[in-house]
Amino acid sequence: MSYRGAYGFLFIPVFVLLGLGNYKFLGKKIGGKGAFVSSFVFALLFCTLAGHLLVKNGSGKESGLLGWLLVLGTSACLLPAASCAAHWFCGLFQKLGSRPAVCASIPSEKATPKRAFIFYFCFLLLCWLPVFLAYFPGLFAYDVSMQLDGFSIGVYWAYHPLAHTLLLRFFYMIGERLGSYSAGMALYTLFQAVVVSLCIAYALLSLYKRQTPFICRLVILLFYALFPAVSVLAISISKDAIFSALFLLFSVLAYEALETPELLSEERFSTGLVASGVLACIFRHNAVYAVAVYFLVLVILLKPFKHWRSPSKHLWAARKHKRRLLALMLYIALLSVCVNEFLMIATNASEGPKTEMLSVPIQQIGRVYSLHKDELEPQIIEEINLTLPAVENYIPELADPLKGSTIINNKYEFFELWAKLLVRYPLTYVDAFLHNSMGFWFIDDVSHAKIYGEGLESRQGYLLTDTKPGFGVEHISYFPFLENIYEKAFSANEYQSIPVLSILFSPALYFWILLAIMLASLYLKRKNVMYVSLFAFAYYATMLLGPCALIRYMFPIVLTAPILIGYWFVERPEGIVKN
Repeated sequence: MSYRGAYGFLFIPVFVLLGLGNYKFLGKKIGGKGAFVSSFVFALLFCTLAGHLLVKNGSGKESGLLGWLLVLGTSACLLPAASCAAHWFCGLFQKLGSRPAVCASIPSEKATPKRAFIFYFCFLLLCWLPVFLAYFPGLFAYDVSMQLDGFSIGVYWAYHPLAHTLLLRFFYMIGERLGSYSAGMALYTLFQAVVVSLCIAYALLSLYKRQTPFICRLVILLFYALFPAVSVLAISISKDAIFSALFLLFSVLAYEALETPELLSEERFSTGLVASGVLACIFRHNAVYAVAVYFLVLVILLKPFKHWRSPSKHLWAARKHKRRLLALMLYIALLSVCVNEFLMIATNASEGPKTEMLSVPIQQIGRVYSLHKDELEPQIIEEINLTLPAVENYIPELADPLKGSTIINNKYEFFELWAKLLVRYPLTYVDAFLHNSMGFWFIDDVSHAKIYGEGLESRQGYLLTDTKPGFGVEHISYFPFLENIYEKAFSANEYQSIPVLSILFSPALYFWILLAIMLASLYLKRKNVMYVSLFAFAYYATMLLGPCALIRYMFPIVLTAPILIGYWFVERPEGIVKN
């Protein structure tokens, strides 16, 4: 008998005892509030070890119960030291944020809010201009070809947001009138860059008005202006950039409404909140689910009216603000559904395949077939082949090969097959979900950078920079030096060889930043920041059910997380600078 077979089970009681000892230690040394820090550290340790376990096993065999118990136990053993260090760091961060010298703006800063907004807007566009010239007329990649295919013959389908498809059509037709489709797409790219920069500039203005540290705003501004993932996606012709900018704008307005509820009584502010929310929802189908979840969260968490600042001392005033905010959130969700339905009727669009929302179940069935084909009965194998004709092409990190050919004539039969396999192979289902979403929570994952391939010839790596053929759009680089640098970095994925800084390109990093903000807000009682981070977290949860993990899917969180960090340094609402 092997060592693992004879003595492996002894790890289980040992880890259980160590875990109980750690819990008692943490309770004495840190106290109840430390549970928030401890939960973050434990989640980080567990996900890191789980990610390495999945990568080591690959797609050839499942992790097994013992593997997951070892991950759980090892995380529990490493928890005390790491949690105490994180607790100390959190306390240091709290002291840093409460120091007046740090929170004050530098004396030489005399710009008015209007001038600050114009500066942020122009600075962003100026920094993105070289990237636009390097990839003129913009990155005509991603799903653009699927969207343009339909309207050329007058056929629309709602698989992609109709609002974005119609916007593309508008600029594409302008290009036709100008005699150059490339010119039309260049105008679209400029329009998109302006929208994104306006939303980011407003978010930075929100920090400026609240007198956040100058150095904090400077770092955030430089991140938006110079970080390649932001600048490249800002000029990528896809729905992700405009949606992410609107997502950021809505989050900022939601924070301002929570901080100063009196704003909800102003028609201009309420209109902006509703407009940003509705536009975000019609540019991404799953955004409406995040708004609905956020509505339920506010219903539950906004019970203590006394925590709402209001010029009126009467309780009814706070209740009025709460009711108005909840009504606006519900209105956003309902209006978004109505607008989408109107667009479908106006364009006579078909719904298209609904397999996108079934990416995870499809991947789970595909993984069972890949690992346990020899154990399955002929009848079940036949059912799987009828439902998933391309099941032999199963890829753990990408659902596209399977969902693109999935045939679901009867959804009840599909879920009956899914449930039968779930009962027999629950751990395989867990493995399939974790493999499919690994890039969203495992920082060391690099599969997200080569899902569609990698290399200078394919121009598909961390960022897709290819140009879809057949639409009269021609790529011309007016800044080849920068293009060559970016191609080596993000098509050949050479960015991964940069020590430490390469972590900034990991989509999972921004999930952990968001989780840290949310838990630390609970720990330090920054409720307004916590509420807004919960909205971002609700949207993140919908991404876990998608077909794969990509940086462009995480783009809304990439844009929002830095602003949430900036809000940590907001100490006094009365310090807001007026226009």
